[in-house]
Amino acid sequence: MSSKLNTFGKLRNLDGNSSLLIATALTQRMVVNAHLFYTSSDNQDAIKHIDKIMDGLWDICAKKRKKLNAESLLDKLETFIPDPEAEDNIAAYSVVDCCMAMSACIYATQKEEDSPAVVVAKLSQGDIERFLRITGTEELSIQSLKETPIFNYELDILGSFLAFVEEGNISNEDIKELREFIVEQDMSNLGLGAGLS
Repeated sequence: MSSKLNTFGKLRNLDGNSSLLIATALTQRMVVNAHLFYTSSDNQDAIKHIDKIMDGLWDICAKKRKKLNAESLLDKLETFIPDPEAEDNIAAYSVVDCCMAMSACIYATQKEEDSPAVVVAKLSQGDIERFLRITGTEELSIQSLKETPIFNYELDILGSFLAFVEEGNISNEDIKELREFIVEQDMSNLGLGAGLS
């Protein structure tokens, strides 16, 4: 737990650009869950809009653009958010978390969210915890949950993203390679793959 608190302490101390970059990278992993969900319902419009948002966020991180049309992106995103209570699919909860993560990143580009990396990291870890509790065959303690391979890998990935931004002097090529690594890995925070790479 101390290392987790230490990690979140470091995330809170990041400047806005670094925090957004980590939040965007974590969100990109969560997008795999959304792709799987919307592919199963053949909702290509939702997939295209999510990809449009992620393209915009990565462009902001790489300073290829200065702003997003936040209101338009968020309004349209809201139309695609599923109602987990109405869906017979546990993946709907993960899609909601993914949409919340994208929203936090968009708000950060408008200077309306100070620590997007903290927000998205908590959403992603909460998503994993819920997934493990729903799909598990036995009741798991919080400590047991955090010792699972999926949760451990999430912490490792978060640590690697943090080390990446702490190195400083990040070029556009570095950001491009980070995005390519995540997309080519094609593995969500839940350990699922969409087969899109």
